[in-house]
Order: sequence, then structure tokens, then C-alpha cells
Amino acid sequence: MSEICVCGKEFEKKNQLVGHEATCKEARFAKREAEVQEVRSKRIPLGTPQLKMTAHTPPGKVGHWINGDPGRLEQAQKGGWDFVRDPNAKTGDTPENTNTDLGSNVSMVVDKQTGKRAYWMVIDEELYAEDQKAKEAELKKIEDTITNPKPAEGQYIPKSKSSFGYNDIK
Repeated sequence: MSEICVCGKEFEKKNQLVGHEATCKEARFAKREAEVQEVRSKRIPLGTPQLKMTAHTPPGKVGHWINGDPGRLEQAQKGGWDFVRDPNAKTGDTPENTNTDLGSNVSMVVDKQTGKRAYWMVIDEELYAEDQKAKEAELKKIEDTITNPKPAEGQYIPKSKSSFGYNDIK
């Protein structure tokens, strides 16, 4: 079986090819280009935007960063949210470990002045969908009140067009 250099020259033995590649300009260029491409694929250009608040979400779960305000984490746990526990977790696009919580909960500082932390928490997709439906029902009630106002008992209703631009409220 013959060995072929990038320049197209054939050799019977591997060591002949290696010796030729040391002097072949095309082979050296191809090797250097491969090294450059490898570095570029790992390199993160300075000053480019990078996601900082990203973290792994297990399959079948929905993840959310929840601020560590007093009572907020307990409220989330009562609602079915669980901490993601991983002492080796990496958050953001950067290659270094940015999980700075002393425990195993995945977290990061979100306010450098106060030291406030946000914790990566997850919930089952089914529970999340239920919560979203409940929120949507509440918003629908508010929207209906805005689009179809009903006067309160004893409220004055003008008979003619008022300065507010409506005739009669039903």
C-alpha cells in the first residue's frame, strides 16, 4: 500500500513520506493550516458577546434562574422547583467552572454590589405547563376586565359622550 503526500507524490513506505513532508512546502502548509483550524475551533475571540447565564437542563425538565431573595427559594421549592446539584457544573459559555456556590447547588452572583445569587432550579415539564395555564387564566381575567369594563355598584355613568371618549358603559 502506498502513501500519498498532499502535493500528490506517492511513496512506498511511511518513513519515506515523513521524510518528504519535512521538506515539502505544501505538506508543511497543510499541517500548519490544520493546527490553526484546531486552535480557532477552541478559541473565543476577546470582546465577543457570550452567554453567561446558561446551564444544563436535564431532559424532561424546564430550568429557570431564581434569585436568592428572602423567601423566594422556599416559595419555588413549595411550587415544585428543585435545585440542580452539581459541584462540577459549568455555567455560561466560558470553559472555566463559574459555579461559585460553596455547596453543590448550581448558582452564580447576579449583583456584584450586594452579592445576590441566582440559583439554577428545574421543574417537571408537566408541572411547568400547568403553572403556565394557571398564569394564563389570571391574565385572561384581567384582559376581559380591560376590554369589557363593568361599572361598579353606585358608579356614575354619563349619558352623553364624556371627556374620556366613550358613550355608555355596559
